[in-house]
Amino acid sequence: TAPAFWRWDARANWTSPSETWKVSMFVNNIIGDLGVREQERFPEYQAYLRKVTTTDPRLVGLEVIYNFKP
Repeated sequence: TAPAFWRWDARANWTSPSETWKVSMFVNNIIGDLGVREQERFPEYQAYLRKVTTTDPRLVGLEVIYNFKP
């Protein structure tokens, strides 16, 4: 079993009154803690290998969309 962990994500969106511009800012994994997302155990013929996949680290992004209107 893997220990419990917390993960907080946030997103803020803004759209201009004319809906020409859309801006989004996001932060995934605000706290920055890594947790175990998946653990695999392999059989004897693979030397009882164990593979652990962690959660993604903190990611910050900005998305800007401009709509061209005819």
